[in-house]
Amino acid sequence: MDQSYAKKAEEENAKTQQNIEERLLCYQRDLETQHKHQLHTEVALYKNREVAKVRTEEREKYQQELAGERLQATVAHQKQIQEMKKMEQQMLERYRKKEQVI
Repeated sequence: MDQSYAKKAEEENAKTQQNIEERLLCYQRDLETQHKHQLHTEVALYKNREVAKVRTEEREKYQQELAGERLQATVAHQKQIQEMKKMEQQMLERYRKKEQVI
């Protein structure tokens, strides 16, 4: 009887040990899955931040370039206006001189 009891106790211990190992394995798989998901999420967030950062840098770069081009265009336009006014004044002076001669 002691032997059968010891055998049953040993079998029960083995089943319990196997059950514990199975549960630990399942728990480990769950943790690995959670870790992979968390890592994937963090990588995606990092990529999104980097893409946004690059976009912002590019936008600022092109806005500065555009501002420089606008300034150059404004300066050139003002210069043309001044030249045209100067030409107009010269033409008016010639016209007045011709009128005085006539």
